[in-house]
Amino acid sequence: MDRYNRDVEKLMYELVAVQSDTGTAQELEVERFIYEWFSRLDYFKKNDRNFGYFHMKNDPFKRSAVWALVKGKGDETIILLNHHDVVDSFDYGELMEFAYKPAALKEKMAGMELNDEVKADLHDDDWIFGRGTADMKAGAAIEMKLVESFSEVDYFSGNVLFISVPDEENLSLGMRDAVLLLEDLKNEFSLDYKFTINTEPHNRDRQDEYVYFDGSVGKLLMSVYVKGKRTHMGEIFKGLNPSYVLSKIIDKTEMNTDFSDFSHGMVTPPPSWGFARDFKERYDVSVPEAAGGYIGFLTLESTPYEIMSELKNICKEACDEAYRDINRNFKRFNNIKESYDIKTRVLTYQELMSEALAYDDNLTNSVIEDKKKEIAGKINRGEITLAESNLLLIKSLLDIIPDKNPVVVLSISPPYYPHILKDNIDLKDRYLLDIDDNISGFLYKNTALDVKNKKAFMGISDGSYFDFQCGRGVGNYVKENMPLWGSLYSIPFEGMKNLGIPVINLGPWGKDIHKISERVNRIDLNETVPNLIRYIIEGYFKR
Repeated sequence: MDRYNRDVEKLMYELVAVQSDTGTAQELEVERFIYEWFSRLDYFKKNDRNFGYFHMKNDPFKRSAVWALVKGKGDETIILLNHHDVVDSFDYGELMEFAYKPAALKEKMAGMELNDEVKADLHDDDWIFGRGTADMKAGAAIEMKLVESFSEVDYFSGNVLFISVPDEENLSLGMRDAVLLLEDLKNEFSLDYKFTINTEPHNRDRQDEYVYFDGSVGKLLMSVYVKGKRTHMGEIFKGLNPSYVLSKIIDKTEMNTDFSDFSHGMVTPPPSWGFARDFKERYDVSVPEAAGGYIGFLTLESTPYEIMSELKNICKEACDEAYRDINRNFKRFNNIKESYDIKTRVLTYQELMSEALAYDDNLTNSVIEDKKKEIAGKINRGEITLAESNLLLIKSLLDIIPDKNPVVVLSISPPYYPHILKDNIDLKDRYLLDIDDNISGFLYKNTALDVKNKKAFMGISDGSYFDFQCGRGVGNYVKENMPLWGSLYSIPFEGMKNLGIPVINLGPWGKDIHKISERVNRIDLNETVPNLIRYIIEGYFKR
């Protein structure tokens, strides 16, 4: 192993040692580490305008993206992308103090009850354990050392731009804001972006098979708010329990494979609910006034409009089914032929907003503005999440409109990740069209690995924000159906469309991401991935 390769691992250890839990001020520490690391390189001492911080807008923690540009001849530019935040280490329990010390952690884990695969890897020198080793400080270290390597070349064609962003594990504020950074750097340095290399870790079914991706799956988070009709439990048929209606909706949507997307030989997992509950704050002898939750959909082709439309139809079916069940029990309980007369309608957030504005536009705008300020304060204090905040805004609108009957309201909740696939981009560049052959050829010649190409990284990534492939009008549809759109959350759809470049994920082999047994493969970290990426970059600029 040569000096350069050993230095990759050494740098990763240093990055891992800097705790940088997502959504916290700890991210500032690793940003400072990365910035100062670049500042010590000779190239950036001589070209101090070529690296820096890019501060996030409206961020209570004042986090930043860190960027560094090695400028060669011409305007063609390849972007190296990574994120420097990691999930927290509470799952390590008593070993939490060792989560950021890979060597010590491996020793401490040796006596734990673990599955056979983890035990085997603990005794295998090819694996490095620790929080953030795989996801994704290994990738960050690889990219940083590649930038250093290119900065030492006296003369080469092309430019290499490094970007490390915060908040990827949370709401991707870093990458959403970094779209503007890319626009600024493009104008300042006359850059022509060709493609992005992300280094998120990959999992593999076979030890002798390298897996890479030339796209990233989309994720749409839908909020469902069910307003019932409150009543004493002793008079249950005079009201409507929203939890019952919500349970019908969950039953019809949880792991429903009708929502799975198929594209280019891939299929997304079906949707699942991440949160569902009633909104009672304390116990009393009445049914809840409202209930709700959010469900996540992964996409390769489906748009938010298509998913919302299908979900609305399913909610109508669920409401009709709940009405039929309650009506049957109502008649049986009362031994009469009269019908239970409480029905539930289904609205999108856009439709609910239209009703509220039609009733009193001044009141509606005032209530929404005040509620968003209140929510912003609660979010900054850690009292509520963005996804839960959606439901508070819906309740505020329902309080305004005169119709107090039961209703289901559907909305889009942050974060939204559009899908991006290389095959959906109209590429004219022969190297990019043939890049699969170049990757396969290099690995076949220089390693003992077979190669598997998958069209989309299923782990959800910041690669989503390098193009917008959902078609005209979809951006506006998202804005109109996302209650928190504006100062609390936004996506630069136009900037993404202007970028319009493919994202290729060439990351190291990792296992058990976000688990106590998270680990990265030492050979991929030190040899396979840095050598492959360097080959791809040099090959593109020499073509």
